[in-house]
Order: sequence, then structure tokens, then C-alpha cells
Amino acid sequence: MATNHLDLLADSLADSLESGPTPTALPAHRDLVLATAALIRRSGAAETLGLLRLTLGSLPRYHDTRTVFTVWAVDRLLAAGLSTTALLWHPLLAPGSELAWWDAADLDSALAARQFVAPTRYSTGDPLPEEPHSTLALAG
Repeated sequence: MATNHLDLLADSLADSLESGPTPTALPAHRDLVLATAALIRRSGAAETLGLLRLTLGSLPRYHDTRTVFTVWAVDRLLAAGLSTTALLWHPLLAPGSELAWWDAADLDSALAARQFVAPTRYSTGDPLPEEPHSTLALAG
């Protein structure tokens, strides 16, 4: 249950993605982070990614690798116990933070926009952004 204005806003944004009309433009970065947090809390990371791909994937400027990164980062930070407010302040979710894992040329490629591509910049042992796996698929 939402306890503050950001949680209420996150829930409202998530509701719009789940049951509202198909968006005509990509949400602002902050709104995407908030909606992603609410959706992950409701349904998990894999289901959230599926919904974001379904509702946003056909929009101009949609970028699948950046979407996967956002879901991965939000899921990781929520699992660490961060609040909705803390998510918005965390450097992992700052616009452009994905450049710690990808060269700009790779991230700006048509392939990375169309589908998730593995990180191209990292050190051994770094946590790597990846597509979440459905707990339903694991249970079956």
C-alpha cells in the first residue's frame, strides 16, 4: 500500500501502463523509474519487463537495452531495501548511468534499441545487467 506521495504517483503511473490507453510517447525518465518500481513490487521484474515491452516497445525512441537496464537496476535496488524516494536519488538510476556498462556506440546502435545486448564495458566480478527470468518459467 502506498504510504507517501511518490508511492502514490508510482502506483498511478503503473496503473496507467497496466490498464490505461497505450501511451503515445515514452514516459519521462523519473516516471519510468517510478512506474517500474511499482510494477516490480506487484509482479516481479520479468513480468514488468514484459509489460514495458508490450506497452512501450512500438513507440518511437523506445530502447530495449535501456529498458532492460532500468528494470535490472530498479529490481536490484528494491531488493537491497531502497525506498521509492531513494531510487530517485541513487546514481545507478541517473540518466546516462548505463554508460558504465556499455560503450556509447554500442548502446546507440539500432540492435541495442531493438533488443537487449550484453554489456560491453565491465570488469570481472562486476554485477552485469541482464534480462530478468520469470519465476513462473522456473517453477514449471
